[in-house]
Amino acid sequence: MIERICKECGRTIQIPEELEEFSCVFCGHKMHASEFAPLVPQGESDEADRAYVLEHLIDPIANHPKYAIKYFSKKKYENSFYDYKITIREIYEAMDRYVLANPYRRAELIDEFSNRFLEDWEKLHWEQSRRRMDFADKMTLALYEVPAILQMELSVGWDYVQTMHDKFVARYPKNVFEPATFDQINDGFRKRKWCFITTAICTFEGKPDDCAELQSFRAFRDDWMLRNGDEALVEEYYEIAPAIVNAIDFCDDREARYAELRRDYLQPCYEALQRGDYEDCRTRYVAMVRELKACYGLLCA
Repeated sequence: MIERICKECGRTIQIPEELEEFSCVFCGHKMHASEFAPLVPQGESDEADRAYVLEHLIDPIANHPKYAIKYFSKKKYENSFYDYKITIREIYEAMDRYVLANPYRRAELIDEFSNRFLEDWEKLHWEQSRRRMDFADKMTLALYEVPAILQMELSVGWDYVQTMHDKFVARYPKNVFEPATFDQINDGFRKRKWCFITTAICTFEGKPDDCAELQSFRAFRDDWMLRNGDEALVEEYYEIAPAIVNAIDFCDDREARYAELRRDYLQPCYEALQRGDYEDCRTRYVAMVRELKACYGLLCA
């Protein structure tokens, strides 16, 4: 019998040396023998891995300012995601090696790495004078960093993400986000499931998805605009709206921003639709999208 560490759950298991395939007795994960990480006696792992992780955890976000708002769009997300994933791979592989080499300290180490990330995050992103956080970096964390960690399928991946996320939300309760995988996010673009601007505002106000206002806007966008030669505008809206909504949702002043958009754009647009003035609605809605695109520095064209 030989001892190995399961790459899925991090537990030490014993397997017959001659077996080529085996299931972990703790989590049931099936692997080939070549996939098992060899057991390294506690204390003999490479401390350089730990030092490297602690030094570089925040680097991908720090070195990619406004990354998410520049590239979070239907056309650019997939390629930009894989480019970003390359920048974090070495850091999290080093974390995984170190945790696997110290299985009895697993929870302690995940806690240490999570705390260091949040300490470095605060130093980099928290403006003490205004008490405001950079929404672009929150987007990068939620839409790139976390999904990239999860896609790497490291033994430490989900536990680290969950621990870091829980600590983040506890420290910044007004900046909630939910961990998501790349496939969950990218499917939102492919299947057009992402919230659009009007939907996001109505949802924020507590209105149902089938309310009269949303039905009117959807009919206007997907019927009247398409029948009147505005296919390019509609496609641009589908392309950029998810990035706009995420930019607003990751701002500290989301409530005020939605109220402003309601007052200046949506209410006048809805009133125009009710009186049958579709041209006026189109002009106002296009102006809103253009203003938001410029405001948040979106490069989704």
